[in-house]
Amino acid sequence: MNKSGTEKFFSDLKTVIETAEELLRTTAHDAGEKAAGAREQARDKLRAARDQLGDLEQNLVSEAQAQAKAADHFVHENPWRSIGVVAGLAFALGVLMGRRR
Repeated sequence: MNKSGTEKFFSDLKTVIETAEELLRTTAHDAGEKAAGAREQARDKLRAARDQLGDLEQNLVSEAQAQAKAADHFVHENPWRSIGVVAGLAFALGVLMGRRR
């Protein structure tokens, strides 16, 4: 998943959580012990989901940054090998695209 796709996913998930929280707030006036218990349980689960989402997002960002640093380090330590790999991949891609025509 690319960066914009990941950002959209997290944005959509946050929107779902916010919408569910708003639904809980608007139905707070509904009477009944069962309804109150269900709202409280849903509120707790939403809070936990929001916390997990934040943790997951931080972990993914940290991991992506670490992978980018590792790739940068590898390229700087092995410039000719990196050029060879990229050239090989470009050649293979060119051959594959040439066959499709």
